[in-house]
Amino acid sequence: MGTLYFMHFMKWAEAPQPLGGGGGPNWCAKHIKAVMNISGPLFGLPKIVAGLFSAEAKDIVVARAAAPDVLDKDIFGFQTLQHAMKMTRTWDSTMSLIPKGVDTIWGTLDWAPEAGHDCVASSRVNNNKSQTSGQNMKQSSNSINYGRIISFGKDVASLPSSKINSVDFRGSVKGYKCANSSCRDVWNEYHDMGIEGVKAVEDYKVFSADSV
Repeated sequence: MGTLYFMHFMKWAEAPQPLGGGGGPNWCAKHIKAVMNISGPLFGLPKIVAGLFSAEAKDIVVARAAAPDVLDKDIFGFQTLQHAMKMTRTWDSTMSLIPKGVDTIWGTLDWAPEAGHDCVASSRVNNNKSQTSGQNMKQSSNSINYGRIISFGKDVASLPSSKINSVDFRGSVKGYKCANSSCRDVWNEYHDMGIEGVKAVEDYKVFSADSV
């Protein structure tokens, strides 16, 4: 996250006042010799997507492993996780870390930049196995499409996009027809989306960075 803020700082430092620091276009070149990022998420993080869809992001999974059943107690039940999900969607850090670069960086439902790439880790595993089992492992790893950031169900995780029937939620009807007072409920993001919008998202089984 600090990587993104430092990039923002450099832009701010050179921007004219009062919106920026007023340093001028050469301020960074004059005062900063080098910038080195170590795994800085310049293009966002896939795990943020899980946090947007539910509170069951990587951090919650780690917490469940460290303290089983704690989050399932009444005090940390479904309502708490639901509240955590709504709360994290309001954080600037969450929105800043949504994957950027869409198809070019992350790929599509049928293609990803790392397709066919044999990483060092899998090569070591294959070398430690017999030739036959190594080929099988390589085949299965190449069948994974990382352009699909989230897939709801193993059946759609490997299907070609032409066989996946999904209504584009971006074109669905938004909002409720009833007034908020008649619904007797606190107006929230789900009211803005509307019943048809929520249903469309529910039916949209596979998401790429673009659809996220």
